[in-house]
Amino acid sequence: MRPFRLAALPVFVLRVHRDGRMPPPEGPFDVLVVPGARVRDDGSPSTALLRRMDLGIELFRQGLADRLLLTGRGPGPVPEADWMARIARDAGIAQDALDLERHAMTTAENALYASRVRPARRVLVVTDDTHVRRCVREFARHYPEVHGVGAPTSGRTNARNLLVEALKEAWRGR
Repeated sequence: MRPFRLAALPVFVLRVHRDGRMPPPEGPFDVLVVPGARVRDDGSPSTALLRRMDLGIELFRQGLADRLLLTGRGPGPVPEADWMARIARDAGIAQDALDLERHAMTTAENALYASRVRPARRVLVVTDDTHVRRCVREFARHYPEVHGVGAPTSGRTNARNLLVEALKEAWRGR
């Protein structure tokens, strides 16, 4: 186990913040991957899920990739991937451009299971700005070239997520 580095926490906060605010690199990519976010108990998508999908759809429409891989089961009543597919179809994205992975419960599982559904060489992961750094690290275990782009969060959501992700980074010593 790596030592917890509380003294370095500000450095980790800055890294998480910086990595989440980078613009997407030039395409094309083999696939855009959108990891799921919570579906509420009433079956509706969370703000985080909608935020990620808005950016994923925008980048897809810009032609960064011709495949959109939506991954996530989550603890809610409806798999996150199913909700994301509905949002994509409602935005005019054809079903045959979508790949769904409905079993992942964690970021690490998103990466592993996505790589089984759609092997690829060059991947762009679309997530929240505070989640980019961890996503890129996890997906790089399964894909040769991984880039990440983050949908902007703000206010208390941003502060809370920055702190959570920085604590995870500090705990792992990265």
